[in-house]
Amino acid sequence: MRTRGASDEPKSTHAERSADLNRPRRVPAPVDTTNLFTVDEAAQRTRLSRRTLTRAVTTGRLAVVRVGRTLRFRDEDLAAFVAANRVPALREVQRKDIGHE
Repeated sequence: MRTRGASDEPKSTHAERSADLNRPRRVPAPVDTTNLFTVDEAAQRTRLSRRTLTRAVTTGRLAVVRVGRTLRFRDEDLAAFVAANRVPALREVQRKDIGHE
């Protein structure tokens, strides 16, 4: 019978744990926060509703910067989202079917 908390892995020593603390840490790349928009600002820029934007975030169709519970949108991500949802005009579709570019 195993005792509570028992593990097959050996315990790390104090020296191993302090070596981990002294290891250089990765510093994240600086983020340009001047191009981050709130939900309201992003809705105004794209002329979409707040609900449409938040729904796109929850379904994974729109990338977002999340800090705690707040959402921030990058300009590039908004442009990519709008471009990905573009529906070609009927003439564009007909030209491709005929072979005209």
